[in-house]
Amino acid sequence: MTENSKEIRKSKLGIAGLVKAAIGLAGILIPILLDYSAVPRLQLQVLTSIKVSESSPGFERLQMLYDGKPIQSILKMTFALANTGRRSISSKDIPSPVTLEFEDSARVLSCHIEATIPANSGFTSEVDSNRTAVIIRFPLLNPREVVRFSVLLEGNSSRFMTTARIADLRRLVVVDRRRELDTLRRQPSRYAYVVLVFAILLGIFGFQSLANLQKEVKNRDRYLNLGLSLPAFETKGEWRRFAASELSYLSEKDLERFPTAVESFGSEEKIGASALVAIKKEYLALVQRGSDALPNAVIGLALFGSGVTYFILAFCWQ
Repeated sequence: MTENSKEIRKSKLGIAGLVKAAIGLAGILIPILLDYSAVPRLQLQVLTSIKVSESSPGFERLQMLYDGKPIQSILKMTFALANTGRRSISSKDIPSPVTLEFEDSARVLSCHIEATIPANSGFTSEVDSNRTAVIIRFPLLNPREVVRFSVLLEGNSSRFMTTARIADLRRLVVVDRRRELDTLRRQPSRYAYVVLVFAILLGIFGFQSLANLQKEVKNRDRYLNLGLSLPAFETKGEWRRFAASELSYLSEKDLERFPTAVESFGSEEKIGASALVAIKKEYLALVQRGSDALPNAVIGLALFGSGVTYFILAFCWQ
């Protein structure tokens, strides 16, 4: 092993590599920044709807009272209001608070805040004067914060409409969880899927570069470190097939030099002795020079890992 073979080669990324890296990095960072700067998201979940009591035939003389007044039936509904976005929602962003308006056939008896995550978040609830609507107020609702509240209704109708005017909020999403009985979980935004697509493409690029790097290291070990001799090519076709196989990791710009080197020694198919010496010298120079496979593999695999990690965190974040 010669002294030169022990030197560590420094691969140059080049302009093309920088452009690829910039495009890949932009594909990862831009969707993430858009996700974090996206409009606020507010979700109202209907968790349960249970009849607490109801008058039955044959028990007409049995009277139910609520707050000293007779009623026919009581329906309890449980809701969860959550910030499922990335931005906080403060009271200054709310010209009109979150309001649940029930049908005229239902009368709101009471509303109660059951739990908040985190605790003591300043949530309040009130019933309007007509007892047909419930108003939820809060000073600040950060991402992942949830308020769980229940509404007690007189009547059998559980239909309602929601209204809210909040800055940058397109709409208040209502999700019926009464059948699912699912836990509140934030799903990844569309930007997270964009990051995943770019990460997969960069992963393919990175693994291809890694395979090219293995070919490059193998070539260097054969012809530089171990000192193996190149085959004695007799024709240009043999040389072209050898170069296409052994130097597949090089760029087309690097490989363009080989046909010119071959053709410069005449138009005949056979390769003379002088041409063979020149070809071997040029081949070893290209092997010594190397390619950009190493930085491409590092950049591609690093961005692939970052993108996949972000998607997993976005999927699990709740």
